[in-house]
Amino acid sequence: MSIKVNRDEILDSIRANVQDGNMVKHMLATEAIMYVLAKKLGEDEEEWGLTGLLHDIDVELVERDPGSHSKLGADIAQELGASEKMAHAILCHNESHGIPR
Repeated sequence: MSIKVNRDEILDSIRANVQDGNMVKHMLATEAIMYVLAKKLGEDEEEWGLTGLLHDIDVELVERDPGSHSKLGADIAQELGASEKMAHAILCHNESHGIPR
């Protein structure tokens, strides 16, 4: 699969939107885990890894409204060039939305 999203642009967006160093570490760790899982399952490593990297990009932007977490993140991901599939994965990782995975 051809990914339109660029990892360097994602990292720039993370620097702009996420100040908590532990959250950044969490996002980087999730990227690595998703990459390994994709490889093990025969899926697209880049797509899965970048989805993991992006999954909490909105966490500090929605601190006052945690129920909206992942909705804004999916929008940001698409603005950065993420596919619909990636945006859906980001959106549904917040179980409070009730969106099937």
